[in-house]
Amino acid sequence: MMGGDSRLQVDRGHVELCAPVTPGAQQVAVYGVQPPKPNRPLKPTAVAANTGFANPGHALTSGERPTLPGCSQPTGTANCTADAVLDRTKRRSASLQLAGFTPQVPPGSVITDATLHVRHEDDGNLTAPAALKVTTAVGGDTCHTDSLPRHTVLATDAPIDLLDACGLTDPARLTVLTVTYAATLDSDGTTATERLDGIWLEVAYRTPTTFKPTAVTASTGFAASDNALEIGEQPTSLVAGADLTTAAPSASITLAGFGRPPLPPGSTIRSAVLRVAHQETGDAAAPRIDVNPAAGGASCTNLPLTARAVPGDDRVDLMACGITDPAQLTGLTATYAAGLDEDGTAGTDSLDGIWLEVVYDPPPPRPATTAESTTFVAATNAEAIDGVKTAHATLAPVTTPTATIALGGYDSPAVAPGSVLDGALLRIAHRDDPGVLGGPPPTVSVTLTGPGIPRSCTTAQNLAVHQDALATDTLDLAATCGLTDPAQLAGLVVTYTATLGAGSTTATDQLDGATLELAYRPPVPVRPTTAISTTTPTASAFLDPKNAQAIDTAASTATLTSATSSASIRLGAFAMLPLPAGAVIDKVVLRVSHKDDDTTPAPPSPAGPPTAELNVSGTGTACDASHPLTTHQRTLGVDVVDLGACGITNDDQLSKLAVDYAARLGTGSTAAVDQLDGVELDIVFRAPSIRALSGCLTAVSGCAVLKSTDDSDTTTDHSRLVINGTVYAPTAAVDLSMSQVGSQVVTRGIIARTMDLGISPATRYLRSVIGIPPEPVLFTTYPAVIAKPASVTAVTGFTTPASGAPVDVTDATIPGGGRASLTLGGYSQQAPVTTGPLDHVVLEVAHRDDGDVRSVKLSVDFTGSSCTGVDHSLDVPVHLGSSGPVTDRFDLAACGLTKASQLAGLTVTYTVGAGSGGATEHLDGTRIDLLSGPLVRAAVSFDGHAGTVKEWTVLP
Repeated sequence: MMGGDSRLQVDRGHVELCAPVTPGAQQVAVYGVQPPKPNRPLKPTAVAANTGFANPGHALTSGERPTLPGCSQPTGTANCTADAVLDRTKRRSASLQLAGFTPQVPPGSVITDATLHVRHEDDGNLTAPAALKVTTAVGGDTCHTDSLPRHTVLATDAPIDLLDACGLTDPARLTVLTVTYAATLDSDGTTATERLDGIWLEVAYRTPTTFKPTAVTASTGFAASDNALEIGEQPTSLVAGADLTTAAPSASITLAGFGRPPLPPGSTIRSAVLRVAHQETGDAAAPRIDVNPAAGGASCTNLPLTARAVPGDDRVDLMACGITDPAQLTGLTATYAAGLDEDGTAGTDSLDGIWLEVVYDPPPPRPATTAESTTFVAATNAEAIDGVKTAHATLAPVTTPTATIALGGYDSPAVAPGSVLDGALLRIAHRDDPGVLGGPPPTVSVTLTGPGIPRSCTTAQNLAVHQDALATDTLDLAATCGLTDPAQLAGLVVTYTATLGAGSTTATDQLDGATLELAYRPPVPVRPTTAISTTTPTASAFLDPKNAQAIDTAASTATLTSATSSASIRLGAFAMLPLPAGAVIDKVVLRVSHKDDDTTPAPPSPAGPPTAELNVSGTGTACDASHPLTTHQRTLGVDVVDLGACGITNDDQLSKLAVDYAARLGTGSTAAVDQLDGVELDIVFRAPSIRALSGCLTAVSGCAVLKSTDDSDTTTDHSRLVINGTVYAPTAAVDLSMSQVGSQVVTRGIIARTMDLGISPATRYLRSVIGIPPEPVLFTTYPAVIAKPASVTAVTGFTTPASGAPVDVTDATIPGGGRASLTLGGYSQQAPVTTGPLDHVVLEVAHRDDGDVRSVKLSVDFTGSSCTGVDHSLDVPVHLGSSGPVTDRFDLAACGLTKASQLAGLTVTYTVGAGSGGATEHLDGTRIDLLSGPLVRAAVSFDGHAGTVKEWTVLP
């Protein structure tokens, strides 16, 4: 996990994790953690009933051995089992019921798979079909019964699926689940021995994603209402409180912004729960809550909560009252209402917070909807990957040396305009087999075509060959093709080609399908709530101005004449809720839908349509200016004003946003009609995945970033925390308290600002509870040095930077087939980087590419450079459709830059080539990051017994 100024640096064979030791940028790194297992075993903990089995407790765990630390009472067999001996006279049947399947599942999770496993051995007359049975019940109600196969040696049966049959998607149902195992002697049998080694569940689950509110939109009677936006602040929870009296017997608070950012479009909600943390004292009654989704529809109204004398949570199931669509969560609001009991006189209600917890399935892959081929049989079988039906082709040297199939129609469901693409994975499932006479298998490739696919990505891409079985290849289109906008994939056609291998006489190729997995973020629309347009002696007004507050085809219209040749309308108070703290805006634009028609009567010469512009104000950035709009005649058209490109980076800059739409008569016109359908603000943002330490975590005597407490005074219940690795939190506190510890708590040490350790080992545990790395640890500090250019020469096509302005910030408009270039120099190095070897040298280039950009090249010239000239220049990725500059990084060590002395005279030539359509290029800056010789490098050895530093050696 990395963020802020942290980085992963790889230098000539070793890896360093670097993070500045400052509170504002501190992160906690966890490494060496294996991915979670898809299924987790859940063992019973209690024998609920037993008839005829000896040592029933042995069935609680499978696989014990008859030696410690296995079962303590061996039965004489090779394993520890619960045994039942059956005979015709004394006991014809035996049964054992197990319970206590306590779910180790986080609250709010949804179980996605639950299977029952039974391991047993059956000797003697147990051959009838129903001789061995296992019955599962939930809360006493039987939900599944299975007859089991007979095993003459210990063996585990095939898994039994209980998820749907027993309704186990809710983890709470596991707490009342029982499993009864029964063995019955055959009707004509004489003796039998049944051994049950164990019964357990395997469960898989999905944990909820938490969405926190971002704003209090209404509050009556609650003090410190903003405290309700968080739950469980440390070291003490902060609450919104209401003092209830006979004079003020009720209070309410409304929270909004739960669906920010929204769920991925096309997701399926499995669980949506509102977690309400609160407390009531005195005569306060049980509170109630109203939940209203976006765009109306189903709602959860006046739902009662539980009165809680101590802080606690209620969980409100939103799906139970019809909130099942991801779109309903985007504008969801929750109103919490408190009040006194009917005869109450005084009380308090404390709301710690309300959070939305959602478990959802991501959108399914997009199958092709068209498949065309003259060589693959049953072409439509390749539209989706199902592992069963395939399109197949038989290859032969003369008749069919090559077979192709074209798949398309990946555009459904439609993607909202203005979305930002996060990922596009093309998965191709195929099988490629040589003929019966042998020879190499066929070679296979895919070719991408489409109006938005860059030329660099239209060449054939070879796939791996898969013989004997279907297998899937994955192409990352976002990374390979530099895609940033889902619209670039509109009209995508995937052509799959199989070619007979050299020397082969026949072969068979099967294509199961090619699917597209899209990950993108749609824009969040924000609409103005005020609209004003007035008439003056020389200006007309837009009628029905409220119609311009939304893009919905209901337009506000202005009629222009020679006497009133212009009209304007002002839109403001954009109804924008705050973004989550630390959110990053990736795209912010204004969309303007309008129509501009000239109505000048004939016969004068043709007149021009009215012109329109949008004046932006209130942002405090370069966006506060007039932005010309494109003329749209006869039909409504949409223009986009990119606010990110002119300086909008956070939502605070939009709090006072206002826009003025103005229309004027065109050239030669005496009459016109201008319609403004609406102006909307579209925002695409990322919620923070990692946030810097803040609040009490950074205070000298504040709370701990990692804390474990052990308040138990019993001999069996203790908190446990085990970290296999190192805790690295140099600006934070660590507080660990545990008793009766029988293993190391942290295996490779702790680095923290301050530590409070109260760890006591068990009586016979003699090792240290905090482990020390056995090898010397390398501590290194580096100076951070940046070199920026001081001069620019050989400027062709770019605007020459003004005197005093940065020399590497400029723009170029390049005609079709043309080029633009400039050369930057004077990358002066700061002390201490003057001589000696360079440990790290990276060139960073920030740029934005628009239009038909064919290539961007970097020639880096210095003594000994291998990245210079036309043939050896570095290729810079082209980022079409980005809302702002994108930074690319190049390791100049690969070009031969290894010594500080080589920086003298270094120049960088930046060249852009345009295709036939012409292009525009914005260069936003360059810099060279340098690390040259650490300030301090020391090898530290620890004494593993004393837990102290044994030796500190400063290295050269």
